[in-house]
Amino acid sequence: MTSTQPQSTPAEPAGAAHTAAEPEINRIKTAQAEGAIFDLGALACHWQPAGQEPVLWNSDPVTQGVYPTRGGVPVCFPWFAAGRSGQRKPNHGLVRTAKWKLVSCDEDTGNVTYRISSEEADRVISAEPAYLENTSTWVAQLEVEFKDSFSVCLAVTNTGETDFTFEAALHTYLAVSDVRNVIVAGLEADPYLDTTLTPPRVVKPSEGEQAPVAFGQMVDRVYESSATVRVEDPGWGRVIEVSKTGSANTVVWNPGPEAGATTSGVGSQRWHEFVCVEAANCKENEITVPAGGTWVMSQTLRVLPYA
Repeated sequence: MTSTQPQSTPAEPAGAAHTAAEPEINRIKTAQAEGAIFDLGALACHWQPAGQEPVLWNSDPVTQGVYPTRGGVPVCFPWFAAGRSGQRKPNHGLVRTAKWKLVSCDEDTGNVTYRISSEEADRVISAEPAYLENTSTWVAQLEVEFKDSFSVCLAVTNTGETDFTFEAALHTYLAVSDVRNVIVAGLEADPYLDTTLTPPRVVKPSEGEQAPVAFGQMVDRVYESSATVRVEDPGWGRVIEVSKTGSANTVVWNPGPEAGATTSGVGSQRWHEFVCVEAANCKENEITVPAGGTWVMSQTLRVLPYA
């Protein structure tokens, strides 16, 4: 995917089609797929390959330009959840709620590029004391491809003079027919931190049956894994393959019926409509980039027939 150098006040890139409502949404439509991404949070909110149901779940009708309370692919950076300290705010970092700069939007190729700097994020969240303790400077770039596959690539460059340590995740909400009939396969041999246990602890494969992840109650796991996984959905007759690079963790989450009832944007009637499978580097796998260095993480979704 190619990108162009942003200007201080960029002209509207070719292919960008905005709704009248704020925040702005950029739509992609090619022979291979439809897609959409908001400037706010650089939130990729819609990907629908030709002949398929939408693959990304949202709490609100994003195809009508409504920014969702929850869903799509939120970018979590420079910390995941409340950070390793458990005290960072806002939840899941700075850029998820900041407006990114649209660098390019090519409807013919289905490629979109966004960029944001630490200075731009700081202007949005400058009142957060948890952020002010971090004096690192950086530039983050997000490249998204809406094709017959869907790829999101996050690149972070340390523009400061000292090491920059951070966490990151692509918090991907996958739409499913009914999560109670869905499994996530490919993680059976990997240890995971189970945050539903009291206290949370690491579960090793040797401690129990090595089976795919199944759902019905809350699942909140951080796997030590770089493996490709399969979200197998017999109800819609498809498999969503999730592959990744530059990621040491895979996060699998669904709130279940009890927590889902009180989760914003979900409620008791919709918790079974999605599962989150997230490429991440978090907790002990946080990233340290030296001055002038760049780190890259990517995640790719493909839709395969269910067999």
